[in-house]
Amino acid sequence: MTKIWLTLVVIFFSFAAHAEALRIVTSLDSLEAKEYIAAFEQQKGVKVDWIRLSAGEALARLAAESTNPTQDVWFGAPAIEFEAAKSKGFLASYQSPAIKMIPAAWRDPDGAWTGIYFGAIVFISGKGVIPPQSWQELLDSRYHNEIVVSYPYTAGTGFTVLNGLLASMGVDAGLDYSAQLDHNIRRYTKSGGAPIIDVGLGEAGVGIVFEQDAIRKGTSRGFPITVTVPRDGVPYEIGAVAIIKGRDSPEAKTFMDWIVSLPAQNLMHAWYRTPLHPRATLPADVKATWKANLAPLDVAWSGAHRQELIQQWREQIGK
Repeated sequence: MTKIWLTLVVIFFSFAAHAEALRIVTSLDSLEAKEYIAAFEQQKGVKVDWIRLSAGEALARLAAESTNPTQDVWFGAPAIEFEAAKSKGFLASYQSPAIKMIPAAWRDPDGAWTGIYFGAIVFISGKGVIPPQSWQELLDSRYHNEIVVSYPYTAGTGFTVLNGLLASMGVDAGLDYSAQLDHNIRRYTKSGGAPIIDVGLGEAGVGIVFEQDAIRKGTSRGFPITVTVPRDGVPYEIGAVAIIKGRDSPEAKTFMDWIVSLPAQNLMHAWYRTPLHPRATLPADVKATWKANLAPLDVAWSGAHRQELIQQWREQIGK
């Protein structure tokens, strides 16, 4: 009886130690995040509770909960947003032994975040619309009241667009361009992927979105849209993952190790993402945008100045 009792005590405390689920906030599309998380649960035996918030909303939540965080891991948003979180002390440092396969340029040197995928900004145009080929072409009067893009303060997509323009043109010239572009904007959206529906249904002529979203939510579903890559500079993101400071549990580290592994990275091609693992399967139908005329990207600088740049944009545009 004593042995049985001791066995039950061990089982109880072992269960209690692992009973709390790993809590993840993700800025990926819900259906996509669900597949990755389900694979992680199955492969690693870790229960996950998760919520979906846009990148801007997730960053705001980390700020609101900075003294008492409720989430363990932030998964899938532009690295610039993670750099902004790092600068405010919201992220824990973790140098995963698994990240050696990820190029050093795409991970934080202090271990605050790790890059997991590449994503490029493209134009989408609807049926009967002349597809724009450049940012300057978007200022043409034929696109008046036809363009849809997300707000830079609510969506990682919108900030990636703004940051790329400012990096390519210079801050002052980029803000002036944004004001000119605003004359042709039909509406700004909260979500980065929302313009795809507007253009696909013919409610707008042109959208500015991530390429992977344009294909997965647009062309692969039969929407009559054309995807073009801006020839005068392609804003892009390095999507990342990080452990939230104060919640650096063993399960959080297990997730960080897993998401950069080849099995996890190979899941991304089905969602038209370009994984950063050099041996991972590349997505079908995605153009070789990493070889295009990419806009400059200084993740550390942009992350540190994110709020300042957004405020300047809001003052310039009046939104």
